[in-house]
Amino acid sequence: MNIKFYTLKFKAKDGEHTRASRRFRAIIPLKGMRENDGQIEDLKTATQNDIVILAKDTSIKDGTFLLDNHIKFVFDICDDKWGSRKSKLTDTYNFLCKNANLVTTSTPTLANIIHRHTGIHAHIIPDPVERERKEPEFKNITNETTIKFAYYGAGKNFEVINWNKIVDDLKVAHNNNKIEIHAVIGRVNKHLGKVQHLIEQKIMYVYQWTYELQDQIVDDCHFILLPIVNVNENISAKSPNRLIDGIQRGKLVLTNSGVDSYTTFANFSYFVPNLNYGKGLLYAINNRDEVLTNIKRGQLYIDQHHTPKVIGKKWIEIERLV
Repeated sequence: MNIKFYTLKFKAKDGEHTRASRRFRAIIPLKGMRENDGQIEDLKTATQNDIVILAKDTSIKDGTFLLDNHIKFVFDICDDKWGSRKSKLTDTYNFLCKNANLVTTSTPTLANIIHRHTGIHAHIIPDPVERERKEPEFKNITNETTIKFAYYGAGKNFEVINWNKIVDDLKVAHNNNKIEIHAVIGRVNKHLGKVQHLIEQKIMYVYQWTYELQDQIVDDCHFILLPIVNVNENISAKSPNRLIDGIQRGKLVLTNSGVDSYTTFANFSYFVPNLNYGKGLLYAINNRDEVLTNIKRGQLYIDQHHTPKVIGKKWIEIERLV
């Protein structure tokens, strides 16, 4: 059997790097899979020797086509859409869960959500690491240093963060010396309203996300900020891929509770207490050696559990489950 990821509707208009779902749930795992596994953009090219992976933006029509042609398929779920205002999405998810040969997902929390809505036990396949490895780094900091923080993520998550509090706490921790936050987000122009004053004060710099720019911003920073605002259950079920990105690039990630899958990486990052990111900065400054050791341990954990080879093998193993 060959495993084929159906990615036509997974495809971003401006290039494959911009759609995280396609990267983490198809392109990167395939680097650790077999030569005959791959992507298809037309379901009519699938055969009964294939196991087709349907995912985000798939339709009932797609599932029905595969059923009618007796082609096995897996429905891969990387977001909780049951809370969506679009009832059509809920109907699609319910239909595909009911009729798929197997349902897969990215985290235990999302698996629990799927079971609650459908009664189906989803098979968990985590996201792989996608960034190149960099050695753990801790740039020198003095009272005169402008400490740079990096942020990356979706614009809609960026705009609900209380950046005023974060900036105030960081400045207090740095004796009111200069800090900068460099954020790379999607659809940047739609999400600047609440931080315009910080931009004008040259405290925050916000850029349109690109795959390459994220690496540049992270490599140039001292630390990474990944504040979590858990406005709904969808957030708690998210994958740890953003946290993995930071550790892989050799940087300390400061975050807080709210994404269940992040807890696995608690010993390799720093969870700030009471949403006080200033305390996270003080921890880092006062524990340089421990920070570097923990990042290295996190990278070893990634090597054991999140490489394309490890995750690709998990996708290949679904053959015995369908």
